Amino acid sequence: MGVQVQMNSESADEKTLLSEPVPRRFARLILNFFVGLAIGLAPFLGTQKVPFFKALISVMPFQIASKLIVLSAFLMGFIVTAVQFYSAERISRPVLVKRFKIALMTIGVGFLLFYFLRDEYTVDVARGDDTVTVLIGSAPLKSCSCPDPGRNPEACIQRLSFSAPAIAQCWDYREIKHRGELLGLSYLILTSGVGVLVSLILLQQEARRRRTAARRPRPAGRSGGPATPGGSPGSPPAPGSSAL
Repeated sequence: MGVQVQMNSESADEKTLLSEPVPRRFARLILNFFVGLAIGLAPFLGTQKVPFFKALISVMPFQIASKLIVLSAFLMGFIVTAVQFYSAERISRPVLVKRFKIALMTIGVGFLLFYFLRDEYTVDVARGDDTVTVLIGSAPLKSCSCPDPGRNPEACIQRLSFSAPAIAQCWDYREIKHRGELLGLSYLILTSGVGVLVSLILLQQEARRRRTAARRPRPAGRSGGPATPGGSPGSPPAPGSSAL
């Protein structure tokens, strides 16, 4: 009975969805997969502060942090859209296991790149009670007004102020931009890899739910009526026998 009610409910929801105009459905899906997802993932993306938790974006350079939040939210929406599509398809367990291993390897590579590039390309500068991550070049410019920016870039940045044009006075802007693109790419690989891992877990749970539903016996009476003596369910009584 419970299985039948669930199937009827899903069928009703599907009919309601299909009766909705296509442009409205399209707009609703865009809002759900991208706008709504970005709001729901605000603590993970770093746009909303949560006590005792710091998002990964908090250790990214201030020059590229806002751009990475937008790109990361878009990638997560893309991943959720793919999950919604593949959840209606049948994916075998070996395929899911293989993709999970690939996703794990991708996260490992992304983490190593992220850790190395951040350590190589940035410095952490104190600003009041907080610490700000700043992207700099490999060597200071000769025109820099700081006393010794090569050995003490933190003091130079505190003197210049925390703004991209001010940092460009002592380090090459094009090099900073190139380094920011590489570091940002490693960040996106790492965060999107986490999203792919979660999506594969969801697909695995969906496949398990389908297998469980397929093993459940169908409710009596769905295949032709109650069983009768001397015959199969729904067949007329055998000669010489009487139906009670």
